[in-house]
Amino acid sequence: MKHPPCLFSGDLPKPQHGAARVGSLLALCGMFLLGSFAHAATSRPTKKQASKVAKQAKPATKKLSAKKAAKKAAKKSTKKKAAKPSKPRPLHAWLLLGPAPLPLPMFANEKGGQYKEMQLLSEEHLDQARLHPKTGKSIAWLGGKSLRWKAWAGGRIARKGKAAQVAWAATWLRATRYTEVTLSLRSHQRLRVFLDGHPVGLKAACTPHKQAPAPMAQGKAKQPAPTSMPAQSKDPRDQLLFRMAQVLERQSLLIERQSKLLGQMLQRAQRKAPKAGTLRVSLKLTPGLHRIVVKTLATKGCTRAWGLRGKLEAPKRAALAAVHPQRAPTYQHSMDFLLYRKYLGGSSLSPNGKLVVLSMSKLHPNGHSEHWSELRSTKDGKLLHSLRAVGALRDLRWSPNGRYYSFITYIKGKGAIWRVHRKSGKVRLLREGLQGLWGHAWSHNSRTIIYNAVQRPNPTSTEKAGLQRLRGMFDRWPTHRFKTHLYALSADGKMHIQLTAGYWGSSRPELHPTEPKLLFQRTLPDDKTRPFRRTDIYELDLRTLQSTRVLSGLRSFNSVSYALNGKALLLRGGPSLFGITGYDPKLPPRTVPNDYEGELYLYDRQSKQTTCLTKTFDPSVSSAFWHPRTGKIYVNALHRTQYFLYELDPQSGVIQKLPTAPGLDIIGGARGGRHTDLITYAGSGMRNTRSLYTFNLVTKQGSLLYDPNLKPMQKLQLGAISDWSATMKDGEQLDGRIYYPPGFDARRRYPLIVYYYGGTFPVTRGFDGRYPFHLWAAHGYVVYVLQPSGAVGFGQRFAARHVNEWGTRVPHEIIHATKQFLHAHPFVHPKRVGCIGASYGGFTTMSLVTKTKLFAAAISHAGISNIPSYWGGGYWGYLYSAISAANRYPWSHPQYFLRQSPLFSANKIKTPLLLLHGSKDTNVPAIESYQMYAALRLLKRPVEMVVVKGEDHWILQPKKRILWSQTILAWFDRHLKKQSLWWERLHGKRPY
Repeated sequence: MKHPPCLFSGDLPKPQHGAARVGSLLALCGMFLLGSFAHAATSRPTKKQASKVAKQAKPATKKLSAKKAAKKAAKKSTKKKAAKPSKPRPLHAWLLLGPAPLPLPMFANEKGGQYKEMQLLSEEHLDQARLHPKTGKSIAWLGGKSLRWKAWAGGRIARKGKAAQVAWAATWLRATRYTEVTLSLRSHQRLRVFLDGHPVGLKAACTPHKQAPAPMAQGKAKQPAPTSMPAQSKDPRDQLLFRMAQVLERQSLLIERQSKLLGQMLQRAQRKAPKAGTLRVSLKLTPGLHRIVVKTLATKGCTRAWGLRGKLEAPKRAALAAVHPQRAPTYQHSMDFLLYRKYLGGSSLSPNGKLVVLSMSKLHPNGHSEHWSELRSTKDGKLLHSLRAVGALRDLRWSPNGRYYSFITYIKGKGAIWRVHRKSGKVRLLREGLQGLWGHAWSHNSRTIIYNAVQRPNPTSTEKAGLQRLRGMFDRWPTHRFKTHLYALSADGKMHIQLTAGYWGSSRPELHPTEPKLLFQRTLPDDKTRPFRRTDIYELDLRTLQSTRVLSGLRSFNSVSYALNGKALLLRGGPSLFGITGYDPKLPPRTVPNDYEGELYLYDRQSKQTTCLTKTFDPSVSSAFWHPRTGKIYVNALHRTQYFLYELDPQSGVIQKLPTAPGLDIIGGARGGRHTDLITYAGSGMRNTRSLYTFNLVTKQGSLLYDPNLKPMQKLQLGAISDWSATMKDGEQLDGRIYYPPGFDARRRYPLIVYYYGGTFPVTRGFDGRYPFHLWAAHGYVVYVLQPSGAVGFGQRFAARHVNEWGTRVPHEIIHATKQFLHAHPFVHPKRVGCIGASYGGFTTMSLVTKTKLFAAAISHAGISNIPSYWGGGYWGYLYSAISAANRYPWSHPQYFLRQSPLFSANKIKTPLLLLHGSKDTNVPAIESYQMYAALRLLKRPVEMVVVKGEDHWILQPKKRILWSQTILAWFDRHLKKQSLWWERLHGKRPY
């Protein structure tokens, strides 16, 4: 038996005799022996234990089957994995701002108006909504000083003096999936925690400056009685026992002294550094970047030790693995950037081309929408004047002489017209309290303003009681009985005259370029012929207030304006606007054209002859204006999925695309001045937001004038984009494009989202949209956008395939294209493919999942499940069907309407389907989703429905739009990534 080393350390004393000490040592040895025998007795197995050991020793008589054994092993492995605890992750990637002095306000201790230290913590000393910590970035502080963010690893904060001081610690967390973690913060001081600008945690108490240590029992150490051994005892055993007794006594004294010393050290440590308090904050992190800001306050009554240490905790390792702290954030596309940034609206160029007025807007996180105008120089884009403090400004217009520009504002639902002097900047109110004001224009001599305003009818007593007799299909619309009329207002605001009246309204004035005349239009319902409404065009002479009808009975009409000399009219409408005049010669016989395709017509007023200027021009015309300097027409048209600017020579009919700025896919809002060759236009692309550009029509040179989001876009990390076309069985090429996740790795396998058009307009290549592909890609998805048959902008032949289609061709094209895509791109997981569409695209989603099991998840927003009920139930149902189901009606083609409706094939749906709908959708009523939901519930198929309360066909309210967008991603995460936590937190775990 080896002795413990502590008993025999050092030199042993010489053996001495002592009978008393021998007795005590013998007793000690006896206790040791008794303990050994007791341990041996207790360690003997009982009968029950012995039988158990014997059973385990016997070979197994029954062998488990391979399947059961595998299941058992899998259960054990999962239990072991779940049992592994997650280690906390310390936070070292901090940025520190401060410390800065923060004394109490003057007279803080005055009776009746006391101000407590705690109020310093609750005050918003920094605007959290606008706070974007960055190394080296400074923030102004009191007394002309500035505070600067600096890199910090956590720990001690230098405190100067005893006065109250404040500091901010910030870090960024990037979540790669929805996760929930706990932020644990240790500090002696008071803390307040913000997540993305919102307070989420508070530590209201601090460690007091003086904290009495815990009392410790102290007393005199008992000295051992001196021992002696009779000299006459010479027995070696006695000598050995005596020496052992001495060693034990020395060890006892040493332990006693060490205990006392440790107690004193503990007391000193408790006096210097009392135990820090801990604040735990639960963080629910959606995928993306999140900002954590900790405000820490050190005050006089708290301990001098000032520091902060943080760590992230979670019960599961996967939760922590999805969170990546960052000191320098990497910005990817997010809902915040999509919603809360500056937007460029319209623009108006001065007649001499030297100045331009811009209409700007910005939505704030609190839901407040801000609108204002800016006056800039076209030479360098420099800001000359801003009316941001005035409020919401709309419909900016220059007077033809260039002295003034005007705009419209709205106060409590009523409009006002304002005039601004260009040189002095003086603003003058011309007219206010205008009910239903929505547009205005200047006369050619700058003396008169013509505007539209709405008159509301007085309801009858029966209607006040809640009963309304419909006066036609249009009467379902709440504003149908509101009549729009034209008014004239002098440029100084002193004269005001109503120009039109009557039962039917008059709208959209277009003023003559050289004479006091204007064109206006009246649209009337017509139940006899599709598209069930017609338009008449009138000309009004402002000198006599007499009008003449120029054109009547126009169908598929969009707009009209004067030619330069006023002897001809420029009209925009569908191919059927003037019969077969606008039909493309390449259109197959007996084909009904798609009247959503835009064409441009020239009507000679003298000969009354009409010429279609664009019938062989494949792009779809969206707007056009005649420039007085060049004598040519400048056309904004949709070419496949891009909007370009074209120059049309009315004499030769030649159309040429203008060389606008590179990288732009969506061009619109082109404006020209009377006395300049310069025009302005707004442009955006798949990788840039809407900005303002200039272009010289003679030199064909242009440049960027103003980009409201230049700096944020430079920080944004976007994934790559590439074009990819699919080939159909008949050889037809379907355009498409791919959005890759940032940091794309072709060796991985990604889930896929497939998106297609909603209606007859293609999915254009703009940066923004209600269905943001860059945002989906930032969440780890490959996004495939394709353009099935029937979209406008590809020529009349391609667009005509939308007429009477309703699921006969498009779903099969999408299935075939998606299969080709999967075959060509091995980095996409073939079992993790989702599809989504809205409106007509929502109908396409429902139709798709009745025909294939290719998709692992599907989403239909505002989709149509039953074509007959949509035809009569939607406010636009029968009007849209007049184009998409031309000359077909439920009573004439009942089998067609039923056969094409997904509701009647609901039993074929096996794909998990999410139905989204606004509760006040008037275009596609919510009953279209309710019907499909009821069918799939009864069939016990995987279906969910989320209704957005109070929203129409589009989800516009910011908070609801954010939750709606999160619902889409959470649904795909649940089924394509097998991550259901986000969905459960949004909508609950139980299916009903």
